Amino acid sequence: MSKAEAKILSKLEAALNKKRLHMVYQPKVSLLDGSLKRVEALVRWDDPELGAIEPSLFVPLAEQHGLIDQLTQWGLKTVLRQWIEWRDDGLDTSIAFNISALSLQQLDFPDLVERMCRALEVPTDRLVLELTEGATQPLIKLIDTLTRFRIMGVGLAIDDFGTGYSSLM
Repeated sequence: MSKAEAKILSKLEAALNKKRLHMVYQPKVSLLDGSLKRVEALVRWDDPELGAIEPSLFVPLAEQHGLIDQLTQWGLKTVLRQWIEWRDDGLDTSIAFNISALSLQQLDFPDLVERMCRALEVPTDRLVLELTEGATQPLIKLIDTLTRFRIMGVGLAIDDFGTGYSSLM
C-alpha cells in the first residue's frame, strides 16, 4: 500500500468513528411521466485536509482493509433513518443503497439488514440494495443470500449496468 493510500485509510477510519461521512440522494424518475420511482443514496466524504475523496478510491480500501462492514452498517442506518424522515413528511418511496459484494458473502448479512429494518420500522420492500455490475459476476455462489433478500421483500438492482460486462445491445 502506498503512503497516500495508508493516509486515506487512516483518515477513513477516523471519519467513520467521528461521523464525517454523509449521504447525497439522487432521485430516479420515470421517463414516461416524471414521477419519482426511487431515491439512490450515495456515500460522500469530504476530508478537511484532503478535500472530497471519491468513493471509487475509499470503498476499495475499506474492502481490502476490513472497514467495509462498518461503512455498510453506517450507510444502512443512515438511509433507513432518512427514509423514516421522508415518510413522516409524506414522501413514500423506495431508497436504494450501494453495497459491496463482500457483504453478500456473509451468510448473516440478510439477517442484519432485516434486523435493522425492523428496529427502525422500515418495511423491507422500501429498501433496494444496489450492486455494481462487476460485483455481480461472482454472485452465482451468493444466490442463496440474494434469494433470502427477495423473500424478505428487499429489492435488488444492478448499478452501473452496461459499464463493464453487459449492455442492452
